[in-house]
Amino acid sequence: MRRIPKTVFVALCLTFALLRAVAAEPFPAGVEALMDSIAAGQGVTSETPGCAVAVIRDGRIIFQKGYGLASLEHRVPVTPKTVFNVGSISKQFTAAAVMLLADEGKLSLDDDIRKHLPDFPDYKQSITVRHLLHHISGIRDYEALMVPANMPYDRNYTPDELYSFIIRQRALNFAPGAEFSYSNSGYVLLARIVKTVSGKSLGEFCRERVFRPLGMENTRFYEKMHEVIPNRATGYDRDGDGYIAGLLDIYTVGASNLCTTLEDLARWDANFSTPKVGGPGFPEKLRTRGVLNSGETIHYARGLNISEYRGLPTVYHNGWWAGFMAGMVCFPDQRFTIICLANTTTFNPYDLPYTIADYCLAGELEPVPTADASAAAASLETSDGCASSPEKSRDLSRFAGTYASDELGVTYTVEVRDGGLVLRTPITYDFVGYHFLTAENPLSRRAGSSFGTSGEVTLDFTPETGAVTGMTLGVPSVKLRLEFTRR
Repeated sequence: MRRIPKTVFVALCLTFALLRAVAAEPFPAGVEALMDSIAAGQGVTSETPGCAVAVIRDGRIIFQKGYGLASLEHRVPVTPKTVFNVGSISKQFTAAAVMLLADEGKLSLDDDIRKHLPDFPDYKQSITVRHLLHHISGIRDYEALMVPANMPYDRNYTPDELYSFIIRQRALNFAPGAEFSYSNSGYVLLARIVKTVSGKSLGEFCRERVFRPLGMENTRFYEKMHEVIPNRATGYDRDGDGYIAGLLDIYTVGASNLCTTLEDLARWDANFSTPKVGGPGFPEKLRTRGVLNSGETIHYARGLNISEYRGLPTVYHNGWWAGFMAGMVCFPDQRFTIICLANTTTFNPYDLPYTIADYCLAGELEPVPTADASAAAASLETSDGCASSPEKSRDLSRFAGTYASDELGVTYTVEVRDGGLVLRTPITYDFVGYHFLTAENPLSRRAGSSFGTSGEVTLDFTPETGAVTGMTLGVPSVKLRLEFTRR
């Protein structure tokens, strides 16, 4: 073998060293400093709960880092291998299980769900599997129902208890396919359908058909109370100057409760570019947006939101549950994905991916749009119609009384107080994320027998004249209308 000249050998060594340096350098340079600044700006320290962040380019993790503590009690730091509950990011895996069964002909997206759930109420309108996938079924969201029913999130309900609660509802929010309204209930029902059709729980099915084939060894649905999950973080909510630990449950499986890591989510993200699970065309099936009866295409696909950011297409979903928050945003044309998983509700992972995209994709993004000042001014001038005003008690007494909802299993009281009406509820729990009702809610008249709280809740008493026999409680943001009978 001929000897390599010394000058050539030196050149090769320098080239090899340069290539190693380039390979080790995060792309683009400065991401770590940006993320360090964001974490510090949101109050994450070595003494607080924190987050883990990954930036993926062309199927490769180019940056990942953990911040803060995974466990305040045991002083365990967050690392890229820490396991987080990712909340509603779970929904795309539930949708994937459904689509795999559909591809095998074991169910059809156009099946009436009563084919697989025969004890589900007959609303005289067909609700299909497709309706559930796209949140257009009209089925009430159990999270929104738990507030007026005073059902604390952090109680160990069983899946059967939650299912019984859902099927106790006597009406839909709207006709199936008529509107979009995010409903966690739909994805809990999808998990139940997967079990009925496959004979396996959603977690078992996904473990065999999705997680293992992709090498997602640290991913599972939390289906068994008190299950030990290695490297799992504890989720935290703020409590005064300190924190309280969130309670993981089992009743939200399908809508939530996927426990996973940055590295495993990166493997799932790679399946959208090079499908190992589902085969060619499977990613597009998950990214197929829903269509309403009117023909309008909505933004929600199958466990994924389809949108755009500063001129670039995006596919994203956020998550929140049990003290955890998560954000995952993909720029498919750029093969660029940002994942942020947090174990505290004091950290905002939803905006962070876009801040990182602003930095990394600066040359491809359109300029930041200028806010329409006139529109902003108009929005400030818009009244919500709930302004408090003094009411004469002479015509209010006919509304006073006790009202019951068999669907929710609760009783509310309306009483005249200080010349106005007050709605009293049994709510004793602080529902994080839903604050539309409290224990006592002063009412202001909107028109005739229609009243409202200082927030968005409406109360329409019936009939409009004469002896009142009932009331309808409405929450426009979740398209909820609940009937109460006067006792």
